[in-house]
Amino acid sequence: ASSVSVSGANRTWIGNSGSDFETSANWSALPADNLTADLGAFTGVVTAHLPELTTNRSINGLLFSTPTGGWALGGGSPASTLTLGGGGLSTAGQTSGSNTISANLAIGAAQTWKAGTGGMLLVTGSVTGTGGFPLAVNDASNLGRVILSPASGNSVSLTGSNNGAHFIVARSGGALELG
Repeated sequence: ASSVSVSGANRTWIGNSGSDFETSANWSALPADNLTADLGAFTGVVTAHLPELTTNRSINGLLFSTPTGGWALGGGSPASTLTLGGGGLSTAGQTSGSNTISANLAIGAAQTWKAGTGGMLLVTGSVTGTGGFPLAVNDASNLGRVILSPASGNSVSLTGSNNGAHFIVARSGGALELG
């Protein structure tokens, strides 16, 4: 079982009423939308309705815990931004496959992005670091691949660290692997 250290409530995606991230019926509890408390959890069998962000939201973090990956978080059209708090992103426990985030992401607090060993976290939306918050990638027990590969028109602009090594990234187009 995977775990992420957060102080708030886990909101598990069940996708009962379509793909809208903002629809209450798609979550086990109220929609995930609290920068300091809510953790959006994507667990078990991948649902027929994958989440699609249709408006800007803020959430403490995201957890993808299906061992074979397969989850995708879409960004909507026009593209919406998901601001992540201190819970960051985690695919801890994933041992194969990939999870993809095409929504734009904003770093809203110091955080860590972890990809489970053998798995991959692929981010194709824009990624921005606001407020100078640091981003760490992986740890001793999560050695998977974190790849930032902004789609056409998207970019990456952030500051972070990987096992003590600091990096500053400003990129538009092309893939960048972290961790």
